[in-house]
Amino acid sequence: MKKITSIFLISIMFSILLFISGCNDEDTLTHVTDFEKKIQTAVNTYRATKTLSAITLQFLMVDDAQGNSRKMADGTAPYSANPTDEVMVNLTTLKNNLGGDDCAAVVQFSESENADTIVNRIKRDPLKREVIEGDFNQIGVGSAKQSATGKWYVTILLIHIP
Repeated sequence: MKKITSIFLISIMFSILLFISGCNDEDTLTHVTDFEKKIQTAVNTYRATKTLSAITLQFLMVDDAQGNSRKMADGTAPYSANPTDEVMVNLTTLKNNLGGDDCAAVVQFSESENADTIVNRIKRDPLKREVIEGDFNQIGVGSAKQSATGKWYVTILLIHIP
């Protein structure tokens, strides 16, 4: 019985060591905020009114979307009607790595943390509306608040993977 207990304890210790060694301090999990999830839901609700299919959240894209929104909020990337070249280069690379055949991005800002406001502004812009009505099935949403003005910057990345 003592031998079985010793083997059991050794196997538990070994499992714990394997688990600890498998954890890397640099590995981070992408956290999707409630606001970002609400924006995805608002996009899908709008798409449903156009009889378009819902778009699935793609965590690999969320991290890039959040990064771009943070850059706009802190002033290191410009806010413009068109996403920056860096965003599109990264998105195109991800699209190719995932076996996708199309990708697009939309950036938007708002004075308030309100997903419907964000999507309503996108719908009013013909070019942005065309993007969210496109044949995409993967979405990544990122948001960041600018501390000086309180404005929210949002990046929406979209990919179609057949």
